[in-house]
Amino acid sequence: MAVIALPTLLAVAILDVGGIATPGHAKSCTTATVATCGPWGYCDESIGTCICAPGREGPDCSRLRYPACRLHRDGEMACGTFVGPPSCACRLQCEALYGGMGRRAHELCWRPTDSAIDSTASARANGTSELSDFPADLEAIEFRRAIWPAYVKCDRPAKKDSKKCSKDFGRMGPKRAVRALGGSPLPNQRCPLACSHRGTCLMPLEPRDRNAESRYPLAGGGAYCAPGGNSGCVPAAVRPSGQPACICHAGYSGEGCETADASKCFNGCSTHGRCTGRFCLCDRGWQGLDCSLPVAPPKAATATTAAAALAPPKYAPTYIYPLPSSLSMEYVYQRDQLRRGQYYANLRFVEQALAKQDAVVADPEQAALFFVPVMVMQMVSNLWHPYTYLEEVRDHLMHAYPYWNRSQGADHVFFLTTDRAGCWKPFAIKNSIIITTLGFPAAEAYFGFESRLRWPRKGPQRRNNAYDTRRGSPATELDCYVPGKDVVVPVDAIVGQPEVAKLPRPGETFACRPPRKAKVLMFMGGAMSNMGRVEYSQGVRQAINRIYANDTDFVLGGSFTFDDLRDSVFCLAPSGWGWGWRLSLAMLTQCVPVIIQPNVTQPFEELVPYDDFSLRLQMEDVPRLGALLRGTTAAQVCKWQQALARYYRAILWQQPFGTQLPGAYELTQITLCKRAMGLAARMAASGTSPHAWLARHRLACPDSLQAARISF
Repeated sequence: MAVIALPTLLAVAILDVGGIATPGHAKSCTTATVATCGPWGYCDESIGTCICAPGREGPDCSRLRYPACRLHRDGEMACGTFVGPPSCACRLQCEALYGGMGRRAHELCWRPTDSAIDSTASARANGTSELSDFPADLEAIEFRRAIWPAYVKCDRPAKKDSKKCSKDFGRMGPKRAVRALGGSPLPNQRCPLACSHRGTCLMPLEPRDRNAESRYPLAGGGAYCAPGGNSGCVPAAVRPSGQPACICHAGYSGEGCETADASKCFNGCSTHGRCTGRFCLCDRGWQGLDCSLPVAPPKAATATTAAAALAPPKYAPTYIYPLPSSLSMEYVYQRDQLRRGQYYANLRFVEQALAKQDAVVADPEQAALFFVPVMVMQMVSNLWHPYTYLEEVRDHLMHAYPYWNRSQGADHVFFLTTDRAGCWKPFAIKNSIIITTLGFPAAEAYFGFESRLRWPRKGPQRRNNAYDTRRGSPATELDCYVPGKDVVVPVDAIVGQPEVAKLPRPGETFACRPPRKAKVLMFMGGAMSNMGRVEYSQGVRQAINRIYANDTDFVLGGSFTFDDLRDSVFCLAPSGWGWGWRLSLAMLTQCVPVIIQPNVTQPFEELVPYDDFSLRLQMEDVPRLGALLRGTTAAQVCKWQQALARYYRAILWQQPFGTQLPGAYELTQITLCKRAMGLAARMAASGTSPHAWLARHRLACPDSLQAARISF
């Protein structure tokens, strides 16, 4: 097999078909003049609006979004990234802004005792108190633990104002609080550099007998102080040993939290900005999520000549919105420590798009597509319910930019990574291109219920586990995946360095594993059922478990490793609650995937030859699955394995062998370009969206890997 390299130029042609000018958009800031965004923002020249760091907002980024969460009047803000005990006022502000995320952000909080509230409030009002810096007088505070209502009870209108749905903080004893924190919190001034006001000062616990009350210095009501302090200090005999230490907020490190971790920002801010609070604060003259886009003066609209078309971009020109931090940064893109795993394929896509600059344009007037960098992670961590969140994002785009209204969002791209992926979209973005990990061409209410609901669907017949199955609900009337409009991509299957070393290398001949040497004929690790719900894996795992649980050639359920898959001939590739990453795991280990996903389109199915490396079956084939697998020849298995060794990089977002080899990112861009071309044809046929870039240009995209000059 030949070593594969990306083509130097894809066959994308752009021809101007008319120069319709776009109405201008008023600007309130510009990098060409004196900076007007203050120290906590930069100017987005595309709309002339300041992009503010997390916790800041307003025309010049001077307004505090959650003021109770600051550790210093002039420093960074922390809400979801706060480590240690914030003030309860901070927790309430986070809850008010971010709902469920605010609830789970911190286990503990502190508040002034009733006797100290008046004086504390006065100090805060005149700015002499740092709002979430731990107070010096520990006797003037009490620890609290948040008591939050259940989602289900409080989402019901009749229960919304009931006593059961009230938000409150239960008292927590100092002993338990210190145990939970791992030490005694102190004012930041007691720690090196005052923790740079980017962390919490903590006196670690001294290891003692677990029954000794002296282990918890706050239990007796006294406050720790340095030697020579007043009579209110904890006696030396019960003071923790060692020195106070900073516990840094997410994104910072160092003895005094003085170092911002640039790896927590997109592409390290591309050397054109500084990473602060996991946010790229761009230097003047640069903009974008990673500060990689130069600010250029607006160009007058000119007709694109044939000569210009000789050097087109590789893919559909795409503008990536710099959403305000309240919608995309701290709680969405920047919060997770690992930023890896099945919910984070969109991060891989955005990072590579910005780094490679093979599709991204700085000027939105030159964009065929508009990428909206949302992060929707239902059941894991998100701002609000996806419907609400995406509606908020849409509303922002409508009012801040002129581009959504040109096409009603049809040329806008959303990457949805929930369990049901594209099923979690509201009517507000129904026209947009959805990059999804679940290619289910029907509404969510049908997923897993095809056998008992009428198929093709003609309306739901009974309630199920969909979010909302009422008439008029997106769960019943919006298809999760629309062929020809949306794009199906794989999840981000994490491959550690030890596993990377075992991957077939490009250009090397793959040695087949004879079936007779395999330890297992069919492997399926993990859950075979989940709470007995029929929609889990669309009933595939449950059906196989019922029939083959006692078959010695089948290994079903339980924990597993990559080597377990390599020791197997076939690996089951069903869905889960929606997306399934079993296909990716099987391809990475050259275990022949047995794909049983009723009515589900696979990632890049229009580009990748699945029949070359997989066995695709239907539910009715399950009773004879054992016979089918045992009847396959060694030659056929070898053919599948060799194809898997070629095509596994097509579903891999990582780039283990360098950025010049194609992978999931390139296939996503090819498919997006095709979708843009189809949208342009629909615009031309209907005469709609005359101001959209696609309505004024013809975009010719490759329709296959061969046409794109990509081979695996």
